Amino acid sequence: MGFVASTGGSSAGMIRDLRLDCVERRLAAPVVSRSVEWLRDNVGCFTAHGTVRLAAELCLLAFPRP
Repeated sequence: MGFVASTGGSSAGMIRDLRLDCVERRLAAPVVSRSVEWLRDNVGCFTAHGTVRLAAELCLLAFPRP
């Protein structure tokens, strides 16, 4: 589990870094061997194209689903 804190809001880059850090720390691998659900919100930093693309590359499924 991980978190990101900011006084100016979260950016898509912060969320991408958080996802990479969590996968590497929790699973001890740069990608997961099977799909994992990732709890997210429907705000822009979670739905940005780069963030969604990275999640797909890491085999992370968005929950709740869009």
